[in-house]
Amino acid sequence: MLLSDEVRYIKGVGPVRAERLAVLDIRTVSDLLFHLPYRYIDRREKTEIARLRLGERQTIVGRVVEAKAVPTRSRLHIVSATLEDGTGRIDAVWFNQPYILDKLKEGTLLSVTGKMRLWKRPQIAVEEYEVLGESIRTDEMLSVYSVTEGVGQKFLRRIIRQALSEVRPYIVEHLPEYLLNKRNLARLADALWMVHFPESEEELQMGLRRLKYDEFLLLQLIVASRKKRTKNRTGVQLKVTPKIEERIFARIPFPLTKAQKNAIQEIKRDLTAKYPMNRLLQGDVGCGKTIVSLYAMLVAVANGMQAAMMAPTEVLAEQHHLLLKRLLEGSKLKIGCLTASTESKETLLRMVANGDIQILVGTHALFSEGVCFKNLALVVIDEQQKFGVEQRLKLLEKAQAPNLLTMTATPIPRSLALTIFGDTDVSLIDKMPPGRIPPKTSFLSKNEFEEAVEFVRQRLRKGEQAFVVCPSIEDIDENQRGAISAFKDWKEKMKGYGTVELLHGKMPPEKRDIIMERFRAAKIGLLVATTVIEVGVDVVNATVMVIENAQRFGLAQLHQLRGRIGRSTKPSWCILTGDISTEEARKRIQVLLDTNDGFKIAEEDLRMRGPGEFFGEKQSGLPDLKIADLINDYPLLVEAREDAQELLQEGKMNEREESILRKWVMEKTGSKWRFLIQ
Repeated sequence: MLLSDEVRYIKGVGPVRAERLAVLDIRTVSDLLFHLPYRYIDRREKTEIARLRLGERQTIVGRVVEAKAVPTRSRLHIVSATLEDGTGRIDAVWFNQPYILDKLKEGTLLSVTGKMRLWKRPQIAVEEYEVLGESIRTDEMLSVYSVTEGVGQKFLRRIIRQALSEVRPYIVEHLPEYLLNKRNLARLADALWMVHFPESEEELQMGLRRLKYDEFLLLQLIVASRKKRTKNRTGVQLKVTPKIEERIFARIPFPLTKAQKNAIQEIKRDLTAKYPMNRLLQGDVGCGKTIVSLYAMLVAVANGMQAAMMAPTEVLAEQHHLLLKRLLEGSKLKIGCLTASTESKETLLRMVANGDIQILVGTHALFSEGVCFKNLALVVIDEQQKFGVEQRLKLLEKAQAPNLLTMTATPIPRSLALTIFGDTDVSLIDKMPPGRIPPKTSFLSKNEFEEAVEFVRQRLRKGEQAFVVCPSIEDIDENQRGAISAFKDWKEKMKGYGTVELLHGKMPPEKRDIIMERFRAAKIGLLVATTVIEVGVDVVNATVMVIENAQRFGLAQLHQLRGRIGRSTKPSWCILTGDISTEEARKRIQVLLDTNDGFKIAEEDLRMRGPGEFFGEKQSGLPDLKIADLINDYPLLVEAREDAQELLQEGKMNEREESILRKWVMEKTGSKWRFLIQ
């Protein structure tokens, strides 16, 4: 039997059960062996019936004293068996499994796992059970798998044991011998046996460590090879002279922070190198990333080249456009803005193609077919996590190996920085401009909502401005209103306190632009909006934000929204309102109340949601992690990263080892990663 064989050829499977296994994505022997348990029943920790604890999952071993079907008024089938182990008796109950009754003969020895509950009298609701013969061990760790109709736990355990026993001698070890010794890793064949049929907790952890390492190594090989390929390409090499820098810094109307200066030096080093820049600029909301990106764009223009800046929303693109125009006022440099709503696109596109526009700002419209640059040297992508891998690549294809600067105000936990952005050089702006006062954050329940209203009135009376943010445009239900309903209510409540306006993504762009311009000019006191203002909106006079139904927002999103205030030397306040009756919502809100540190918030967000949701697979283009954990297994990730970089060096493996590792990578990732391990 081979790993590539179809599962239907395993004894006892056949075509019918093979179809049922396919529901679990098990089609080959390899799929079967990597269908790993999601938990274990440790029979060594079996509990005596007399010592069972209410509400906890426990395992007992007892003999059947009596078994019967329990009649019910509904169609629910209940089977009950009284078990005895010498310390006491308890009823074990099965729901909707009437066929089990035939197996529960008097005197039969059973291992039962489930939670104890009170239903007239104590009973244990069975989650897992096994009929034990006198010679069957009751001190082993039993694997528990994801199953489906027609594929039960016993069947899976049996065919996995059978298949693994047959193919175990033929499983090829893809890691070089030196690496197994260096990291004290179990061989793959042994690790699979340890994970499916562990003899002890120590053995289980040894097997899991090897399989987790493989997941991390595969991911890091992809990341390391991407970076190696980038460094081997010839990019657009730019010159930076003292005269060029003098002219650029003259355009920046305020002193730069030390963190901004450091980032600029790192970018300067990349722009003047032979290989294309691939740098991520990260920093909390309001730290001054846009000014740093302006430096890079002006270097490109000073070299007679073009720069493009892509933003995820029209509001943000238009704001960047206005900021750049203001900073470069009086300059001969021409800046354009391209979004789906742009009028006279033909003229704009012609000027871009002729090189008459040196900086083009826009949304995803920048990578549409009709956009052609004359000599694009730099691509800047703001809030890059809002774009998928394919979208970023389309813009990069507008030129031959342009320099790439991506920016994000969503702080990236260190584990994600080594994975999703592992092929990228990272610059960090970790200090805010001097004088900034972080917003004070509080939570008000539904009954305390009028306190928020009164507080907003006080701030408007002082000439300050405020945001109210809602999770949707229309009402979600009677308890969760949208921006339109909130606007009507707040407009009534704010009579005599200033102008109230509504802003959301479905408005015509012209109207949206007018509203934003009036808000920036302080002609609007209160802006009721959706998350269209989440990124990039910079109104220094806005000191209050009320976020309605805060439980409907993600942690990172709440932090981003809060970043729209606290952008001056004035005190500011973020008031969260809504329903936090669930444990998850309480945890999320508490994190916001405890800290303004974006990196701490990002770590907690990753811990709560997992990497799959933090950015999403489409953002990385990397394989999923099925058992490895970016937070809890971080030290193993660091080891795998070091080893991946080492493996890509010439002479580290002999020819046979290199061939085997390359084949493994190909099987796991597909032909698109052919450039790996060359």
